[in-house]
Amino acid sequence: MRFFLVDQNIDVIYKLTKIIEDKELGEVIGEETDGKVALTRIKATVPDIVILNLEIPNIDGLTIVECLC
Repeated sequence: MRFFLVDQNIDVIYKLTKIIEDKELGEVIGEETDGKVALTRIKATVPDIVILNLEIPNIDGLTIVECLC
């Protein structure tokens, strides 16, 4: 599985990346702390799973989900 992680807190992204790698669940193909940049990168990389916080700068998580559907 290919994961893309979006959270305003880089420590959360680090911890999620570690869990995904340690459990061999797949690879993290992208990480972002800004909603607008995340949306562009998610569209470009087409991950299997996006894990995102609802409260992120510039575009909130629900708007990202709406744009991707």
